[in-house]
Amino acid sequence: TIIREVHTTAVDRPVGEVFAYLTNVPTFPEWSSAVQEASLVSDPPLREGSTIRETVRLLGRHIDTEIEVTELKVNRIFARRSVSGPILMRIKAELEPDGTKTRVTWTIEADAPRFFRLGQLILRGMATRQLRTTSAR
Repeated sequence: TIIREVHTTAVDRPVGEVFAYLTNVPTFPEWSSAVQEASLVSDPPLREGSTIRETVRLLGRHIDTEIEVTELKVNRIFARRSVSGPILMRIKAELEPDGTKTRVTWTIEADAPRFFRLGQLILRGMATRQLRTTSAR
């Protein structure tokens, strides 16, 4: 793993609403600044093993990636990993009720092919910005 970034934020909504929003594939671009488009490739409903196709903006380019849902626990965990694309990423959202709010802890881990390793600092900065932008939305 080249990078591992963790960020926690509070969302002023109940955990059920936050989980439903985060796992509604067409809304990914609304809360993830890197995602330009997302669609469920496998048959609904979303579950562990489901496949999602995302178009992400990376270093000024649009790149299609295939994502696999690796863990899905209602109102608790939504985790996925890329299975194609230039950067292999694992993204996990862990949700906890906090009164009327929801605490979301995001973990992003990324690895890249050898030619991207020189851009490790760029990749770390991108992950950090992605977490902060996602948390602000």
